[in-house]
Amino acid sequence: MRKYSTRRGVLGAVLVGGLMFAGACSSSSDDATTTTEAGGGAPKVVASTTWVGAIAKLAGATDITVIAPTSIQHPPDYDPKASDLASLSKADYVLLAGFEGFADRMKEAAGSDAKVLMVMPDYDPKMVSAEVTKLAKEWGTTDVAAKNVEDYTERYNEDSAKVKEATSKQPQTVVAQKFAAGWAAFAGYQVAGTFGPEPITASQVAELSGLKPTLVFENSHMPGGSEIASSSGAKMVGLVNFPGEDLELPPVLDINATAITEAVGG
Repeated sequence: MRKYSTRRGVLGAVLVGGLMFAGACSSSSDDATTTTEAGGGAPKVVASTTWVGAIAKLAGATDITVIAPTSIQHPPDYDPKASDLASLSKADYVLLAGFEGFADRMKEAAGSDAKVLMVMPDYDPKMVSAEVTKLAKEWGTTDVAAKNVEDYTERYNEDSAKVKEATSKQPQTVVAQKFAAGWAAFAGYQVAGTFGPEPITASQVAELSGLKPTLVFENSHMPGGSEIASSSGAKMVGLVNFPGEDLELPPVLDINATAITEAVGG
């Protein structure tokens, strides 16, 4: 198990974990878990992915182990090894989003005293606040969580405003992968149509291309929009959802803000 500080260079971690994953389909057990620095008396939290772990961190958790490594393209598809799941036997809390392919294995491996909680990861401040507040009440960290949410919301609004300043000058028609659609609101757009996460069909390509999209918001973790872009002449915008090993959401905002702004020539 490899340990990482939550205070190291987060942007580099996201770039490595969120973007440089092409061709990676497996990892060693050393890469399969991430643990933040533990605080005295803090609950031991095991999270399925870095996205879930980031919500736990905002809620005030300081001892967080993440099962799925950032080195694979789509962390929820990770196939945990027995060594990866060993940490669950000592966990106080096990956090899942529910869409992980290994969710049931995490529940089965959890110790008898561990509490399994469902967390819906998101980037919208209202959604983030709701999930963080839920965990903070469980852990008695509401003061810390409230400050973290305040800081995150301010950062989200700042980045969103900068992107909207650029996108407002050039109206766009956006088609988005289902799990990347939330970034349209971040950029000031409405989504004309969505695709995925299932493989796209020829009829869907024709239907969505008929909307005359100018931008295709691609989920970089689950690519599937290339045919739409090719058929319609729209520009592809690769967007990421999973944070890096430092479990920080703001660097993801920065990366996606840059991708969208560059796509519209801002």
